[in-house]
Amino acid sequence: MRRTLLLLLTGFGAHAQTPEPVPNDDLDARLALTLGEPVHSRTDGCTVQWACVDEKLTGKCIDYHNDQWFSFRPARAGRYYLNIGGQQCRDVRGVQLVALTAGEPCKPSTYTILSCTSLGTQDDIFVPLDAPTAGQEVLLCVDGYLQDFCRFRLTVDTVARGVPVVAPPAFTAQTAVGSAQVELRWALPDSLTGATAFVVRRREAAQHRATEAAYVPVERNSAGGLQRQYTLTDTLPGPGQYVYQIVTEGTAAPALVWQQAVSFSRLAARASGSRLALPLDRFRPGAALTLIVTDALTGRVVRRAQLTRPKSGPSPALSTAELVRQGLQRIRVSITDGGNGRNAATVEEFEATL
Repeated sequence: MRRTLLLLLTGFGAHAQTPEPVPNDDLDARLALTLGEPVHSRTDGCTVQWACVDEKLTGKCIDYHNDQWFSFRPARAGRYYLNIGGQQCRDVRGVQLVALTAGEPCKPSTYTILSCTSLGTQDDIFVPLDAPTAGQEVLLCVDGYLQDFCRFRLTVDTVARGVPVVAPPAFTAQTAVGSAQVELRWALPDSLTGATAFVVRRREAAQHRATEAAYVPVERNSAGGLQRQYTLTDTLPGPGQYVYQIVTEGTAAPALVWQQAVSFSRLAARASGSRLALPLDRFRPGAALTLIVTDALTGRVVRRAQLTRPKSGPSPALSTAELVRQGLQRIRVSITDGGNGRNAATVEEFEATL
């Protein structure tokens, strides 16, 4: 029986849904990819071909919503890279990747799961793709995740672009309270001695993409030996939850050598019952304020309101009962006034556990 390697790529995020799906919404109309040539697409308006997928094979890794199909026939067996870039999604979770072998497309009983990886970012990423046989068709399925929609750029190439696929760490590894200084420590492993530099990347939980926080060249000692241990102190731009990643430069493909989750809050709060006290002492009495509440893990805005700083009496409180019913556990609160012609706006930001 002829076997086909099947990759399912599922994306978080989104744009407003458009009424018409892309032409390759159906497996029979899959779009053939050319090596090294990018294709731009979107998951808006697509539907699921339930006869061609099986959630029992992937468990909680996948929640099918709006798949579309591509194909690729490698000229030779060996290592290729599936490069995903230019993601524009509503949320910040990015994509998930499931690799399957298929004895026959649209017959899930012939599928074998090869991998299932969560990302948690909209950064440009690459997924290694090992083609087992020259000329053997590779099927690529891009699917929106958790009923979201994304636009993206997809390229199959022999060159890796972006950062490797690595699941982000949990936001529990380190907490810096009252200080924005974070000390990073990492090592150059024996397997990556060809690296010429390290790129230090930092992403706040609500940001869609990471930014370059530092560039650290690989150093040698006076005898010409490689320096293996590195230390860097970085300053966080403000309260929030951050992920640091350190990626090599100069290796055959960028490699992740270290990552760390950091939580930083100048003011930590906890809801009392179903109400959360709002700290308004920094604002002038009578000031018109804007309140924005987001999910601390995804950056999704869950509440927006206008309020006034009382001239006397207790400050208002935020009702959290509905947020708890939505399943939120931790929120980020931003309160700001509009400032005036002489003074900049005053901002108060903090995180709270519900």
